[in-house]
Amino acid sequence: MRLPRSNAGFTLVELIAVIVVLAITAVVGAGFIVDVVDQYQKAQLRSTLVQRGTVTLEQLTRKLRMSVPNSLRVSGSGQCIEYLPLIGGAFYTAELPDADNGRPAIAAVPTIEFTIEQGAPSHVLVSPMNTTEIYTVATPSARIGAGDFGPAPYAQAVFSANHVFNRNSTSRRLLLAKDPERFCLVGTTLVRYQGYGLDTSAINDASPAGVPVIMATGVTSDSNAFALSPGSEDRNAVIDVSLRFSDRGESVQLNSRVLIRNVP
Repeated sequence: MRLPRSNAGFTLVELIAVIVVLAITAVVGAGFIVDVVDQYQKAQLRSTLVQRGTVTLEQLTRKLRMSVPNSLRVSGSGQCIEYLPLIGGAFYTAELPDADNGRPAIAAVPTIEFTIEQGAPSHVLVSPMNTTEIYTVATPSARIGAGDFGPAPYAQAVFSANHVFNRNSTSRRLLLAKDPERFCLVGTTLVRYQGYGLDTSAINDASPAGVPVIMATGVTSDSNAFALSPGSEDRNAVIDVSLRFSDRGESVQLNSRVLIRNVP
């Protein structure tokens, strides 16, 4: 007698169980893949922010380091910093009139022959010790506007008017500078202002006019963007820069410390 064969295959319950297991596996796997891709995109974005912030800080640092000694000043909020860009120097050969020697004001001084690679200067400075001596049109002071030096190479420094300086330089060195420039954090934009001339009033967060150049966007600061520790006779001035760069929900905090020479 032949026994009947059992029917081969899966029951409906087994099929449903398999489908449920596959669905759960697919959901978990998809979530894992999405999470991995999301983390990768965030890492890429943070890396881009670090690169962008590093380039911005390097540009800012380079500018500040090439400033006239003791010309940096920071606004009360710490959101703006101003400086005179140093473009050269020369050694004068005759003593200058100053607050101590009582000599009459002069409009030019002979120098050892020199040239300037970055164009004609806007200001001549001698031994500036603080911003009060620089951002002023009074006399005596450490700064005077530059006149026409004539054709290069130069054998004298010409002033825009007769002038008396605060003091002579111990090394008889004068400094040549362009008009002031200013970095300001305006909202979420880091801006460099230039071409606005000499502002003798106290620095604040208002636009000084001139030509604004956008350095970076998506920038904020958790505290002061710029903090100045003035120099002394035995140490350099220090600028602490603290900026946060953000984009699409990601942000990186970058800090930089810039040493500024304070010996004219």
